[in-house]
Amino acid sequence: MRLFSTKKKLIKEMAKELAYLEINADWWYYTTKVEEKQQMSSHNLDGVTELRCICDALGILKEVYDEAYKIYDFRNSGSDDFKPNVPLIRKLHDEFCEPIAKKRPFM
Repeated sequence: MRLFSTKKKLIKEMAKELAYLEINADWWYYTTKVEEKQQMSSHNLDGVTELRCICDALGILKEVYDEAYKIYDFRNSGSDDFKPNVPLIRKLHDEFCEPIAKKRPFM
């Protein structure tokens, strides 16, 4: 379990998790060819919903989103007119998400 010494550090860590989940959701949806890509993308977005509820309860939701947008701007992702930057999504997945995923235990 992590302890956070400051509100700012908590916001940064929550923002990293939010960006991680959003990048993974877009990676599954826009870059993979597996048949269950919609399910995997939705699974990541379920995590976003849980994280939003926690951040809202802590009163830090806006700050977390502002920090997460600095990592990956996912504001229009999923909308009908969204044109994904697939090379950027792949790069962020490899350079940002993979190192985080390797530190996590398998569930």
